[in-house]
Amino acid sequence: MEIEELLKDIGKLNFNQIVKRETILYIDSNIRSRKESKKIITDGQKLFTNKEDKIIYNLESINYLNIKVEEENSRIRYDFISNYEKKVKRNDFKFDIYEQQQYHQYKEFESQKLYYQSMIFYAVRALQNLGISGLEQNAFSNNEVIELNKKIDAILDKLNNIQFGQQILFDTVEDIKTDFISFKTDYPLGKRKWYQRTSGAIISYVGTKATDEIFELIKPELKDFFMHHAIPVITKLLT
Repeated sequence: MEIEELLKDIGKLNFNQIVKRETILYIDSNIRSRKESKKIITDGQKLFTNKEDKIIYNLESINYLNIKVEEENSRIRYDFISNYEKKVKRNDFKFDIYEQQQYHQYKEFESQKLYYQSMIFYAVRALQNLGISGLEQNAFSNNEVIELNKKIDAILDKLNNIQFGQQILFDTVEDIKTDFISFKTDYPLGKRKWYQRTSGAIISYVGTKATDEIFELIKPELKDFFMHHAIPVITKLLT
């Protein structure tokens, strides 16, 4: 293969997506072996040589581990744990093997959740060492993430309708959808950088007839999405 053809093929690769995919494969395989949480994060970062890849690795680790935390959280019945421990403390319950098994199962889920959270801690520290600061103070809460995901899904639904209704806009809509889908993985950036990222993505489309037409059709959803966080250029676009 000629060097020009080889370079052309390399240019087609999405390196960010490759880093994200390798990150999930690495984290997942090491979780199964119950490797020490700090070692998983620090050893994984060594897989990548440049700073940008290391940042993406840590961000994707946090995003993936937050999903795992929510999965474990949904499996835990904290009311059951609390009531069981109160009974044990008072010695006022009859021995029930099923109840005991349930308790230990919920505690195992809780332990797994803490294991994931400890990895998130080390990934945040790694990002701080790479120059990404203010993550704790500027972080999204779980409820905020849930609400923003709902707003993104509403925009994606509207874009799907536009895409199937107007084939001429298909490719442009597909590009915009790709950006909105990617926003869901960028919450670890923190609120300030996340809204800078989303605003920048929207602004990059402004000025063409196709995108102006699309944004006009999804204007109500965009207003809801940028509520209280729109920069002047976005505000002007949505008026």
